[in-house]
Amino acid sequence: MLINIDFTVRYRWRWYSLPSAPTTEQWNWGVRVKSNLQITLANGKTQSLKELFPPKDHVHLFPGIKVLGDVECHLGTANCRGVKKLWAVLTNTPD
Repeated sequence: MLINIDFTVRYRWRWYSLPSAPTTEQWNWGVRVKSNLQITLANGKTQSLKELFPPKDHVHLFPGIKVLGDVECHLGTANCRGVKKLWAVLTNTPD
């Protein structure tokens, strides 16, 4: 499948449009999410993301979850020393 992608770039308060870039590559994505998001785990149980954060200095991975009803993805959570906010990232890659 060939996909044309148009890029618009903002540089020094001006908008520029870059030419289309044809690609056959699949894009991966990662999105940082807020703690009030409802997650459906692989076992079918739905709960708030804030209940899934790990203890201090730990990272947890939750593969095969669903968000927004039908978006299948993976969840990584982290509670790192020296960081004010807990991190949660959804991604389409399990790594």
